[in-house]
Amino acid sequence: MAGRVAQKVPVLRDLPVVRLVMAAEVLLIGKHHLDRLTPAERGRMVRLVAKAKGRPRSLTETERSDLAAIVEKLEPRAFLATAGERLSPVGMPASLRNKMSGTKPPPPPT
Repeated sequence: MAGRVAQKVPVLRDLPVVRLVMAAEVLLIGKHHLDRLTPAERGRMVRLVAKAKGRPRSLTETERSDLAAIVEKLEPRAFLATAGERLSPVGMPASLRNKMSGTKPPPPPT
C-alpha cells in the first residue's frame, strides 16, 4: 500500500533522493573539515580512534591530549553550524550560527 501511495504523491517518491543529497552534503562538509588536517594527523587520528575502540581509558593521557588537539583542529562546532545551516529548511539565526562557529557577529549598522 505504501508503494502505491508513494507513486501517486511525487514528494514521497522523491524522498530517498533528498536523503541522499543531504547525506552527500554532510559528507562534503566533513571532507572540507578533514582537509584541514595533514596526512600525518589524519593517520594519527585513525590509529588513536581504532586503539580506543570507543573507550577513552584505552588511551594514555598523552594519546588523549593528542586526539583532543586533532579534533579541535577539525572545528566540530563550525562543522555543526555549517551542516545545520545547509540542511535546515528555515536556516539558523545568525546569533546561534556565530556562537556555534566561534565567530564574532558583524557590527550593527549605524
